[in-house]
Amino acid sequence: MEKRSCSFNSLLVLLTLSGFYISIPRLCSRLQIARSILSLLLCLLLAGCPTAWYVYLIIVTSSAYGSGIDWGILGGEFFMYGVSVFTIVWRCFMSVFFTYSMTKCLPNFLEALGRHYRENGRESTARKVSRFFGVVCCFSFPLVVFFSGVYMPLVDETLTCWSMMNQTIGEQGLSVICNQIALWRTLVFIVAYGGNALLYVPDIVYYGVWVVLFLEAKSFNKRLSKHNFVTSAKPDEDLEHFRFGHEALCVLLDKANVAFRHFLFARYAFGAPVVLFALRFLILNKKNVAVTQTVLVIMGVICVQMAIVTITAAALSVQMNIFLSRLQSGSIGFNVYGLFTIDLSAVLMICGTLMTYAVIILQFQPVTGTLVTTLPVSTTPTPTLSSVNVTAEE
Repeated sequence: MEKRSCSFNSLLVLLTLSGFYISIPRLCSRLQIARSILSLLLCLLLAGCPTAWYVYLIIVTSSAYGSGIDWGILGGEFFMYGVSVFTIVWRCFMSVFFTYSMTKCLPNFLEALGRHYRENGRESTARKVSRFFGVVCCFSFPLVVFFSGVYMPLVDETLTCWSMMNQTIGEQGLSVICNQIALWRTLVFIVAYGGNALLYVPDIVYYGVWVVLFLEAKSFNKRLSKHNFVTSAKPDEDLEHFRFGHEALCVLLDKANVAFRHFLFARYAFGAPVVLFALRFLILNKKNVAVTQTVLVIMGVICVQMAIVTITAAALSVQMNIFLSRLQSGSIGFNVYGLFTIDLSAVLMICGTLMTYAVIILQFQPVTGTLVTTLPVSTTPTPTLSSVNVTAEE
């Protein structure tokens, strides 16, 4: 990057070490070319190994279980297989599109952010933001190591539950899987699960950028609320000044949106189908407690991630729309490929979709164990009151 935006390079260093940023040489120097090749190799290693590991896990499990797997739509093995396939597609999507957006668009946002502080004479704020990004990057590595240490036994437990889901599968299938995994545990687990833990890095970078934009919008609205246009000597110039300030914030938000649009799309496009898949499994299958717990953990993690992304983006959208609340033609904020802006209406839309899906599944669930008794129909005519009276008179 250029020298004027070098104060925010800590984010690019974090993304480079995580395999989500490829350094593009601006000059034909050997140092920059070597740095670019190294970042490319690191990206291929950290992105390719976890994806290859999931493919290997599916192949090994399928070959070990063979015909013993219950591939029915309600089978737990079918659910775990579907989650693994979704994970592979998500990893490939993030490795290609998110890395491309970080390489091309994030430097433009950091450059625009530094220029915004310089033009407004806020060099001290720029230094604070630079220190904030540095602290975020320093603390993210211990968090990644911690999640990596927690994620490894969690996946091992999930694999064990997966192997014990079907009663027809004996201990032989489990031993075959464990023996094949043990051959790669010392090397592949470190790279594969370490690469999976590095998937938290896009969240860390997104939330760091969100904090900066949210505080900028909140500070702008605070200055706007304290300014008195009635007693001002030049209210027109003051209003024009605030309008230019809001346009500058909109430019920053647009550049950040271009950088993180693939991340936001991946959160919804690959998270919502897994949640719906898990809801269907939990509603229609109530036999195995171990599988249900695993499904609840997976669905809970995905729902928490989607909820945090939605709430933060909606809060930023509210702050950005305060100044231009009279313009109701379109909302301002993070959007997913221009289809919809993540605000409070998006929260209601997602919650309504999930509730509607659950109600439909419950409505069409077959009723079992209900006894319906029918009374025998008598062919003898029932005596009426008139016939009884005639008989009594006789």
